[in-house]
Formats: sequence, C-alpha cells, structure tokens
Amino acid sequence: MKIMKLIRMQRIIIILVAESMMISCLYAQKQWVDLGLPSGTLWASVPEEDYYTYDEAVEKFGVNMPTKWQWQELLESCSINDLNNKEVELVGKNGKSIIIPLKGHILNNRKVHNDGTGYFRTSNSYDKQEAYYVLIQTANVFSMPITYKERYKMSVLLVNK
Repeated sequence: MKIMKLIRMQRIIIILVAESMMISCLYAQKQWVDLGLPSGTLWASVPEEDYYTYDEAVEKFGVNMPTKWQWQELLESCSINDLNNKEVELVGKNGKSIIIPLKGHILNNRKVHNDGTGYFRTSNSYDKQEAYYVLIQTANVFSMPITYKERYKMSVLLVNK
C-alpha cells in the first residue's frame, strides 16, 4: 500500500515538474519589451490571445499578471498613441513600444464588440473582490475598481518581473 502511494506521489511530482517546464518554455519564447520603466518591469509585446475571468487568468498566468500599480506605472511612464481606433501604441521614454489591440470583453460567454475599447485584468494577491481592471478607449485610459466582475472575460497583458 505504501509503495502504491509512493508511486502515485512520484507521478504527481513528475507531472508538476513537466507542467512547470512547459510554462517556463512558454514564457521564455515570449517577446518581452523593456520600455525603460523606473521599476525595470518588462511587458509582453502582445496580449494573450484569449479572454479570461479573474480566476482563470490567475490560475494560468500567476505572477506574470500585472498589478494595478504596474499598469499605473506603464501608463504614466509611456506616451499613448491612438493608431486606428482598434489599437494603441505605448511608447516608453527609451523609444521602444508595444502595440495593444483593443478587443472589448466577453459577458456571459457572448462576445461584446466594443470597437476602440480594451479591458485588461490586473492581479491582486490580497483580495480578488477588490481586483481592478484597466479600461482603454482609444488613448483614454481608466483604472476601474469594479468589484470582481467574474462574469466578464477580459484580455491579459503579461509582465516579466
């Protein structure tokens, strides 16, 4: 009986190590951009492809989800250029930039088409009920303390801390 438990534990450990290695490879392949921010935080060159609830995003991306304060630093330290009402360019003081598509959000599993609007999740390790999201409407930026909004699926732009 003890041998079977030990074998199961070894399998679980092997699976966890394999998953960890896959995640590390995934993040190593991402393109990270140094925008010359005071904190040195690197931002992903593009948002993730899908939309996520808060819990889905935290489970999938963990510490690579930006906090409200990292978004605040990004938006205060970069100039914002409206490119075509569907994406904005954030340009750092060092001249490097990222382009962020504004692709709306999903509510109740139905896509809401908000041209020129992007909703981005932030992490909050203290209380998900107080998790913020960032709303960008063609070069106008708002940080919203909307409580939890679990029914909403939003974009995620990752950081490399």
